Amino acid sequence: MGMKHQWGLIAPEDRREMSQAIVGELLERAPSVEFSLTLKALHQVWQSIDQQIEQLEVQWKQQAPQTGSIRATTLSGCDHG
Repeated sequence: MGMKHQWGLIAPEDRREMSQAIVGELLERAPSVEFSLTLKALHQVWQSIDQQIEQLEVQWKQQAPQTGSIRATTLSGCDHG
């Protein structure tokens, strides 16, 4: 398996979508402490963004019924023609 892509950590023929599992694999083979620290920091940012997205999705689902009723009320008062 010719691991020559970038720093030799990902094979050029590897077509998997980046995932938390792949980051774990990369950390296991990190060529240096600096690389490992950088990858860990970026992984934490990724996890934080994922958590924020989950929170937003929950808020949007809670707001959706309210938004629909507000829109219906607003549009019912409009004269469309």
